Amino acid sequence: MKSNRRNRFLSFLRNFFAAPALVISFFGAAHAAPIAWSGTTSTAWATGTNWTGGSAPANDITTDTALFNLTTYPNQTNAGTTSVTGLTIGDGTIAAAALTLSGTQLTVGASGIDKKAASLAATVSSPVTLGAAQTWQNASSTLLTASGAITGGANLLTVGGSGNTTISGVYGSTGGLTKSGAGTLTLSGNNTYTGATTVSAGTLVVQTPALATSSSIYAGGFSVGSGVALTLDVSAMASVTNLQFGTIALSGSTLNLISAQTAADGFLFRGTTFSGTGTVNKTGAGYISVNWGGAPSSWTGFTGTFNVTAGTIGSNIPINDMPNVAINLNGGAMDVRTGTWKIGTLTGSGAVNSTNAGGIGLSVGGDNGSGTYSGVMSNGSAALTLTKVGTGTQTFTGANTYTGATTISAGTLEIGGAGKLGNGAYAG
Repeated sequence: MKSNRRNRFLSFLRNFFAAPALVISFFGAAHAAPIAWSGTTSTAWATGTNWTGGSAPANDITTDTALFNLTTYPNQTNAGTTSVTGLTIGDGTIAAAALTLSGTQLTVGASGIDKKAASLAATVSSPVTLGAAQTWQNASSTLLTASGAITGGANLLTVGGSGNTTISGVYGSTGGLTKSGAGTLTLSGNNTYTGATTVSAGTLVVQTPALATSSSIYAGGFSVGSGVALTLDVSAMASVTNLQFGTIALSGSTLNLISAQTAADGFLFRGTTFSGTGTVNKTGAGYISVNWGGAPSSWTGFTGTFNVTAGTIGSNIPINDMPNVAINLNGGAMDVRTGTWKIGTLTGSGAVNSTNAGGIGLSVGGDNGSGTYSGVMSNGSAALTLTKVGTGTQTFTGANTYTGATTISAGTLEIGGAGKLGNGAYAG
């Protein structure tokens, strides 16, 4: 009896371990080892002799990962139209050679793209379809570039790693984009994706191409995490252009604005909502209008500092919603063009004037802060008025020449050193 039970048990074990499907089901899904490109025969992806082991990766998004890990490629690969669960470039130790992966249409599954440390520059020039939500990771010191169009559907694309990545092709999806890792991601295409853009680590640089006037891009908006940066570079805009970016939400983060159009209203923010806390840095010689009358933007929910280190900031409508934004003119200028512009503390040495005629004014101190402005406030094309609000102390040390009225509604307006106020009437 005991012998029969033992025999039945041994028979069960033999059958159990002889059944691969049962083992896989019991222990979880099996993952095949990456299939390495050798390129010994040609550039054709589908040719088995171009791969170690003699077979190309299965043409689906769940089975195989393609590995590129040679110090010299006899032939670069042309993927044609194919699918793969993921791409791995290098192994973290070998200096895998520079790679260009071309093709007609490459669909990538959930394993995404993994560019290991020590690998040289890699470019995916084939159009790419995201077969699933995925991460493109660059752990190397060289660039990962995707120059073909990317179609995402509803899948989220996450770009991470300590290395830098550039997506120059057009990215279109509803799934959005997340930037993680310490590296810099640069987007330079006329992207059409409508999902949210989240910057959780590192830096995201958006270089807008030469778009048509009154364009709406990145409609899903930007959410920028603490201690990280979003750069909007609109230098490619050659003429007066207004762009709508949806919502730009900062969270103790940095927004860098770069412009090159020097004409008044050379670039305008249209219908964009700014919120959260952080720092805005304006660089480049261009003129940026922080608001536009055709479709007003909103600064009501934003608190922080706006540094103007080059060029000019202005607005072609009155601005009542920036009282919690301190303006620091550290090399740049401020053009008060229409109505009254209400801001927080004013600091720096850049000029404040107006290029428009009519009743214009500047209201400072809305953030109840204190600061020193050493520049010169002048009339420009119209007489400029000054109003001091809030509980803080605003100090002027420059030889101001404006001729509009000066009104002290709250707090303290102080003249320091050789500074002086304008030549208009005083009240307060």
